[in-house]
Amino acid sequence: MSDKVYQAAGEDLCRRMRNWARWWDASENGGVLPSSLGSLSVELGCRVDRYREAELPLLFGEGDDTEAAMRELQPRYEQAIRKFWLNEGKGLRWLARQRGVDDHTIAAWLIEGHERLKGILSRRSEAMRQRGAAARAIGAGA
Repeated sequence: MSDKVYQAAGEDLCRRMRNWARWWDASENGGVLPSSLGSLSVELGCRVDRYREAELPLLFGEGDDTEAAMRELQPRYEQAIRKFWLNEGKGLRWLARQRGVDDHTIAAWLIEGHERLKGILSRRSEAMRQRGAAARAIGAGA
C-alpha cells in the first residue's frame, strides 16, 4: 500500500520530502547530518558499485520552505506526513498503529495531504517568482 502513497506523491515530492527529513534530522542534531546516508541509495534505487557513492546535498532552503508549507496543512495531514517521512520504511501498518487508525485511513490522509502540500508549495513558489520579478522591475527602473 505504501507504493500507492509514493506513486501519488510523485518523484519530485518524494525527493523533496527525503531532503526535508534529512533537514529535520540535521536541525534536531544542531546542524550535524546523520552519518548513515548509505541506506538512502537503496531507497532511491541507486546502484552501488565499487566507487564511493557521492552523498546527496542537503538543501537547507528547500527544507525550510517544506517545513513552512507543512505547517499550513491541517493537523491530521501534517502529522501523518511528518511521521511517514521521518520513519520512512516502517510501513503504513506501523504508522496506522501509532495514530490509532486503520491503514487505509492513513494512506488516504497521506495521499490527500501530499496533494494539499503540492498545492501549497506551488502557490509559495509562484509568490516567490512574482516577488522576484517585481524586484527586478524596480531595479531595472532605477
